[in-house]
Amino acid sequence: MKVTVEMLQNLGVCGPASTYVGQWFIDNNVQIIDYDLGMAHLKSLMSHGQAWINQNVTEEEHADYVNWIAWYEKLPTTLEAITYFNDHVVENTFSVTADDTLHESLTAALSHVDRLVNELRDDYITKLVINGVVINNNGSETWIKINDVHNDDLSSFSYFICHDIFTGINHKIHEKEVMLSHYTSLLDYIENMVANFKNSVKIKQKYTDESGKYSVWVTVNENT
Repeated sequence: MKVTVEMLQNLGVCGPASTYVGQWFIDNNVQIIDYDLGMAHLKSLMSHGQAWINQNVTEEEHADYVNWIAWYEKLPTTLEAITYFNDHVVENTFSVTADDTLHESLTAALSHVDRLVNELRDDYITKLVINGVVINNNGSETWIKINDVHNDDLSSFSYFICHDIFTGINHKIHEKEVMLSHYTSLLDYIENMVANFKNSVKIKQKYTDESGKYSVWVTVNENT
């Protein structure tokens, strides 16, 4: 990754550091330097740099050469630095944050997100069990899982047991209408849970500097 004094200034280097580093560029007749070489020079000038700070810098927040180096170390992890000279590479590499899987196209990444969302919904709904209870002649009970609460014949059931997958509590409900309302509420809650999960998932694309050594992940979509 290339570095110039102008780049450092535009990316927010503090004034004293800009002055000190700028003078180094002038003294060494350098206009542009490789990032790694710049880091090596910064570290080699530790004693000289701190002495210069002690003599020339009064602002406490800018008076530690170690902090100057720490600021410089963060450059390769920022999009602004990677893309500053507009010679970066926007790679066809996408990461889905839910499970860090990598994909070679945005379409594939989006499909993966859809698959995760559908699998989560199916898992919730599979665990959402409602049993109809039949009271036998001897007083015993038979629990029968209802596959379709809207179309199955529910007339033979004395009451219903709704399992709340989020609390683990079984709800005993006698009225069919109340059971259906409770079931609908659970479905709505599941959809809210799934929507929250979907909104939390990000797809990020890899941006690499011209050297191929440094890269950052940039969010492609705010909501997949």
